[in-house]
Amino acid sequence: MEKTKNSRLKKVVLAATSVLAVASITAGLTVAILSDTDSKTNTFPGSPAIKLQLNEPLWDGYTDGQGDGTTVNPAAQNKDDLGLTIAGNYQPGSVIPKNPALTNTSDDAAVESEYMAMKVEYQVQESTGGEFITITAEQFARLASINFNTNAWTKTATDASGADYYCYGTADTLTAVAKGAATTPLFTEVTVTKNDEFVMSSTGKTTYDLGDGKTITWDANTLPQFKILVYGSAIQADNNTDTYANNTAALQALFG
Repeated sequence: MEKTKNSRLKKVVLAATSVLAVASITAGLTVAILSDTDSKTNTFPGSPAIKLQLNEPLWDGYTDGQGDGTTVNPAAQNKDDLGLTIAGNYQPGSVIPKNPALTNTSDDAAVESEYMAMKVEYQVQESTGGEFITITAEQFARLASINFNTNAWTKTATDASGADYYCYGTADTLTAVAKGAATTPLFTEVTVTKNDEFVMSSTGKTTYDLGDGKTITWDANTLPQFKILVYGSAIQADNNTDTYANNTAALQALFG
């Protein structure tokens, strides 16, 4: 009983943005803008013993958790190849590098390994200048595709809002991440849909059917902004004898 109690106490959740938001299309080009509504540095520790860090070096060039997803690391050697740079001026169908991964940064002697999970939430602007709404992965796939690594990560749940939860490991075994080690990226690229998948109406509006009766409409020659919100969580793996189901549930519960 004591082990279970200790395991549940030693949990932390890390919220992060590096949010990709697609803005307008002009002369066949799209412009990406970034949202800093959330921050990579937001942490909610249940215990100082469990620590983790989210990095996306292919997106912003940071490998130390210092970036907030909105600026390129000034020390990066390959700035032109980074997703954040490419997203600033790309054409529909272009591939945007983006590789969220979690690192076990615990410095507590009692914590050697951690189980980890990520939550991915999808949002789209429902009209030009309008509000952002949360959509499902299936609806988001009509706007852009993500190459999820389903060999290293397993989707374990989808909540009522449409957000997906991925645990690091297989369908029946979680993969422990050693101190100082990192997970395999959850995905490595986002491919924006092509222009011919959108419909220009005679009224000068562009519309797209997301399915399930949800249609978004925006001004002519523009695309709605969309966001990919990524969050990470971790629990102690050392001496953790709880079941796979209970551990995955605990990882998901940390996201609130």
